[in-house]
Amino acid sequence: MTERDYHHKKAIKTNQELHWSKYKRLRNTVSKKMKKAKSDYYYSRLTETQDPKTMWKILKEIMPNKKTADALRTGSLSALKFNHFFTSIAGKLCERFRL
Repeated sequence: MTERDYHHKKAIKTNQELHWSKYKRLRNTVSKKMKKAKSDYYYSRLTETQDPKTMWKILKEIMPNKKTADALRTGSLSALKFNHFFTSIAGKLCERFRL
């Protein structure tokens, strides 16, 4: 992560494609390793537990809660509204400049 952060600062400072590509490659590698480690961690916790109460507690940690799910749905609706707004503006502008 330190190397990734170093290359990110360098890419921002120089704004060269070489530094940006190095940073992006490191960022993706770190993300993959973090996801894998998290998956392994929860898998081992679930396979070790024998108590149903503990198992459900672990599953609740993994699953998104209602607030998170609602926020994601609201965000996607906002994206659809923005998309509709900007696509309708393009048509109106085209009509206006034809006159």
